[in-house]
Amino acid sequence: MARSSQDQAAIASSILRSDPEQAHAAMLHHISIGGRDFAEFVSGLPEELLRE
Repeated sequence: MARSSQDQAAIASSILRSDPEQAHAAMLHHISIGGRDFAEFVSGLPEELLRE
């Protein structure tokens, strides 16, 4: 959560500075890290929670 909050602050700061290139880069970083973290979280769940 702390990393996500820092990422979001960097995105917002870039937008407020009118720096679309940096905002774009920060958003791509945020999405890639978030996706990896989510995949790691799901892979650690007990198998019975992943069944329908």
